[in-house]
Amino acid sequence: LVKELLPLLKKGAELRGEARIVHQSSMARRGAGTSASSPGLEASYFEKKGGDLGGDSPGWMGPMSQRYSQSKLANSVFTMALKEKLEGTNVKAVVAAPGVTSTGMLDSAMKSVHRVSFSDSIVSFLLGRVAQSAEDGSMPLLAACFDPSTESGDFWEPENCNNCFGPAVKVKKVDEKSINPDNSKLLWAKSEEAVGRIEI
Repeated sequence: LVKELLPLLKKGAELRGEARIVHQSSMARRGAGTSASSPGLEASYFEKKGGDLGGDSPGWMGPMSQRYSQSKLANSVFTMALKEKLEGTNVKAVVAAPGVTSTGMLDSAMKSVHRVSFSDSIVSFLLGRVAQSAEDGSMPLLAACFDPSTESGDFWEPENCNNCFGPAVKVKKVDEKSINPDNSKLLWAKSEEAVGRIEI
């Protein structure tokens, strides 16, 4: 979608002063990587049938969660790579994460892991205690889209409890996985492998 819309976004930026490409990430991005030595993104998840890896067993650290973490880290990595490539234009690349938010997605995830293990039940209980409303969870995304102070490369997340809930703020330092050059190189190559060369 970025590839197809970028010419129009550039034209819109010339006419109106700026345009924004905003991606939605998640705090789940921090869990991406199947080993301690992994930089986060793993090529196998971005190839054919990558969405089928590991099966569908539930659990906060299970294969379903790992696929979700990979996709959300990919969104933040792509944004940071795009920010570098858009230098010198008025098109901003921005990313946001909602924190722990009470939505149907969280509810169904908590139900699916409730009987998996004691530790999964504890995690579900804690997440349920700190979850904010869907309306509050939308605030980082709205700030990324519309806040006049937003700059390219900004990452908006909730302020409190390790970005779980609270008012939307720009993070002071983007996490290492999102700016890791190996992740950026891998994802950009896999993206162009899928859709063709992305002309900036």
